[in-house]
Amino acid sequence: MDPEGRGLTQAGMYRGIFSTVLYLLVIVGVIAFLVLVVGAAAVQVESMNNH
Repeated sequence: MDPEGRGLTQAGMYRGIFSTVLYLLVIVGVIAFLVLVVGAAAVQVESMNNH
């Protein structure tokens, strides 16, 4: 590898790690949101069935 490109290569590696972690956090957030929405809908349906 050309020593002059070492800094850019390391920056790309760190950016890739950061992007991957951010992507995983977004996926976890979307799943949590969907679980909350489905749970709230289930509670709403259950309360409507009890009346």
